Amino acid sequence: HGGGIRSSGTLTIEQSMISNNTASSTSAGAHGGGLNLNNSTTILNSTIVNNTAAGGSSQGGGIRMNNASTTLTIKNSTLSGNTAAAGLGGGININY
Repeated sequence: HGGGIRSSGTLTIEQSMISNNTASSTSAGAHGGGLNLNNSTTILNSTIVNNTAAGGSSQGGGIRMNNASTTLTIKNSTLSGNTAAAGLGGGININY
């Protein structure tokens, strides 16, 4: 999980590019090609492009958010060209 970044703590990403990462699995789901997040996250002035969650039931090509008690804030940012094998959340998959 988390081809680019996997985070279990509070995270702020600012003025960053997360691109061309892959989370992959041949049997189970590999979630969060760019980011796999388990806590509150803020993304500011950033670009998340061309990331892939590949194989099985993979979800969240760009971002996979995993916790019902967390928040995801995105401002002035671009998500583009991200894909998920299962077709669930090519850009963002929120699993609550």
